[in-house]
Amino acid sequence: ALRRHKSLLASGILRIEGVFEAGEVVQINDEAKAVPAYNSRELEQIIGKHTSEVNRIFGDERREEIARPEDIVFLQ
Repeated sequence: ALRRHKSLLASGILRIEGVFEAGEVVQINDEAKAVPAYNSRELEQIIGKHTSEVNRIFGDERREEIARPEDIVFLQ
């Protein structure tokens, strides 16, 4: 989905490694880095969850996407 210029959603996250803050550059996979809108502790709460569940946990004022296409850089 990321290669098709789509956003990274909580439902697409399989695991989280390390501790980071929202807005820091993090490695997504072997091919991409991103600037997430959520920190690692928040992501642990919503990993694999549907967008409606993310909204229920954090409220409608937080954005649904973990990283939008403009927040993602491909290394290859």
